[in-house]
This record gives sequence, C-alpha cells and structure tokens, in this order.
Amino acid sequence: MKLTKLALDKINNPLVIAELQKGLGFSELWIKRLILHNRINGPLTTFAALEVIRRETGLEDSKILESPKLKKVAKSDTRIA
Repeated sequence: MKLTKLALDKINNPLVIAELQKGLGFSELWIKRLILHNRINGPLTTFAALEVIRRETGLEDSKILESPKLKKVAKSDTRIA
C-alpha cells in the first residue's frame, strides 16, 4: 500500500507535518522526504501515521491508501523450475 495523490497533497502542509512528527517521532525534513518518495508499505502507511492522516485531513482509508499495481506475468514465465 502507498498513499494516494490526494492524501499526499493534503498532508504536505506545515500543520499536518507537525502532527506527523509528533505521531511518528521523525524530523520535519524526514517527513517531507517520506511524502516526496511515497514508498510502498513505507512509514506513512503505518497505523500511527494513518491515525494522524485521518484525524487531520478527514479522509477515509479508501481515499488515503492505494494498492500498488501488480505486474502481469507472461505465460512463458509461469513454469516451475
């Protein structure tokens, strides 16, 4: 899971960043890096971060998180070695 573009836009402001700092124990710079990189299953998808994001943005989980797109596997790659 990773954050949606909508969620990233809403949390990329000083007030929410300050709350994420308190909730996660990271510096302001580190929170900004997390927002910039938005890694799959990164620290912004933890329970503590999601609580802050829900509270500060009013967004529901379906608007906060998105599932990564899965790669299609070619039929020739499905054999067992």
